[in-house]
Amino acid sequence: MLRLRALVLGLASIALTFGREGPAGAQDAGTRPVIVMSGTPTDPQKLAWIGDDARKALGDEIAAHKAGTLAAFVFVAAAGGVWDGRTAAKPGDFASIEDLARIALQTCEFWHHVPCTIVSINGNDAVDATGTYPVQPRLLDDHPRSFEVSRIPFISADYQSQAAGYATMAGQRAFVVSPSDTFTWQSGKTAFDAIAAAYAACQKQDPSQLCLLYAVNSRVVFVPGDY
Repeated sequence: MLRLRALVLGLASIALTFGREGPAGAQDAGTRPVIVMSGTPTDPQKLAWIGDDARKALGDEIAAHKAGTLAAFVFVAAAGGVWDGRTAAKPGDFASIEDLARIALQTCEFWHHVPCTIVSINGNDAVDATGTYPVQPRLLDDHPRSFEVSRIPFISADYQSQAAGYATMAGQRAFVVSPSDTFTWQSGKTAFDAIAAAYAACQKQDPSQLCLLYAVNSRVVFVPGDY
């Protein structure tokens, strides 16, 4: 069902996004997250605004980091119980703090359609000298554009660089990404063949994940508000 829904939305996005202009004043999604980490340990129980489930999840990540089973983590949240996070199990896994922060904010923004805030980094409050959480820029493109590997959402910078081959491919091709940190691309005789093949490859990686059509040929067709 997820695959069918994503395919229908993906095909619809092609019809809607080619030729559609971005809204005036749209946030440039190339902006980096604002990362501030104080020396104050995070106490989840003092964060009533993030909700019980979020406090428990944050407490578990803090405990895992202290125990050494997590090398790094970034926890993001918004009022009303909305939260997300990204972790690295060991130092060589995947990500810088900036990667973790960017992906956590992008995923939170995608699923919940609200601005999210970095709450804690490695168990320390993510606040500035005034004790305030910095306002984060919008990190998902909200209008079509040309394909650039540095703008692919939900994946680390290392994975973005691995996707550089897509940009130089000839012929009909499609790029699919998932908020679950995976991506794939495929070619085909037609654009629709390439799209179907890319969705199939994404689902093969993990049948339970949501696969999102990100680009067709050199044009980005993914628009977060369409999902």
